[in-house]
Amino acid sequence: MEAWHAYTGQYGKRLSHQDLQAMVHPEDRQWVEHAWQCASLSGRPYELAYRIQRFDGIYHPFGVRAIPVLGEYGKVREWIFIGTDIDERKREELEMSQRVESALPDIQESDLARETSALISERQYLLRTREETRHQVVTLHATTQRLEEFIGVASHELRTPLTAIKVNVQLAMRRLKTAMKQLNVHEAETFDKIKMASDLMERAERQIGVLSNLVSDMVDISRIQSGRFASYLRQDECDVRVIVEQVVSEQQKVNSERTIHKELSSDDTLTVIADAGRISQVINSYLRNALKYSAADKEITLSLQRAGACVRLEVRDQGQGLTVEEQQRVWECFYQCPKIRVLGGSGVGLGLGLYISQTVIEHHHGHVGVESIPGQGSTFWFELPLAHQELI
Repeated sequence: MEAWHAYTGQYGKRLSHQDLQAMVHPEDRQWVEHAWQCASLSGRPYELAYRIQRFDGIYHPFGVRAIPVLGEYGKVREWIFIGTDIDERKREELEMSQRVESALPDIQESDLARETSALISERQYLLRTREETRHQVVTLHATTQRLEEFIGVASHELRTPLTAIKVNVQLAMRRLKTAMKQLNVHEAETFDKIKMASDLMERAERQIGVLSNLVSDMVDISRIQSGRFASYLRQDECDVRVIVEQVVSEQQKVNSERTIHKELSSDDTLTVIADAGRISQVINSYLRNALKYSAADKEITLSLQRAGACVRLEVRDQGQGLTVEEQQRVWECFYQCPKIRVLGGSGVGLGLGLYISQTVIEHHHGHVGVESIPGQGSTFWFELPLAHQELI
């Protein structure tokens, strides 16, 4: 860490992935990020060469090797990055090339043969390096594909026992409620015990719902990464107002202590061509985030209005708000804002909800966005093209 601090000027006990990426040359950042995402999914080490910024703003080429440190159950606990400054080697290669070019008019045949031999050796080294890099990329792609296939299969396999558990819990709750109705006034103690058991079953049902959502997110990620997501979308004419009413009603049942204020347009032409289930999924994701990252006594506002040839939905909270950098990154797969605290709901999650939401809306020819001020809350929105726009 001391060497990294001295070279980059970055200080801190633990540097995040974002801290490291900020020092990568802008031209190298995209493919380095891709290699990192592949390595994160596969949990395998990788080795690359790219430019890193020095404390004075100058970029030097480095050979970087990332090694995962495994914890319990084989899960990656942290990553160790080892960087070697290869700037000197690059300069030597350039100087050798310049010497060859400047000496060509004066050197004898023997000298030319030696220089040519050196150049041939260097070319062979570069070709080997290129092939090794290409092999690493192919291996990462293959590993990523196998991981996506595993996630898809595992998610489908998890759904079956989850469904069975949910059905059994619901049946047990019904029987408990029936038993409570049949008790008389002299059986208060038994009534209290059954009531407690019923409350516990309701909590279990809510947690089953959370787990089902996580499994569904994993299935969606598998479909998105494999390019099969669009084939699972329906194209029906549906009223966004009806979808909103259903979603808010469901959320109010689960979060009865929270206030969700609706501002719904009276316009009769808020119909879109879409998959109603997927649009419901996006609205649920927006509301869950608003409930999760704002205090229990703060109101959530859901607004649905017509905006030109589109319908615009906004979910506003009075939570902690996001910085400009966080607003740009919240739509990334697996991204979770490190400084934002969870104030309610069921936990942090996997960082997939907004990424999937953006994918859903874009597949419906719409777009998403967020407006936020730190300390003053956030507004997440999306717009979808209205059906029958030629009549508007």
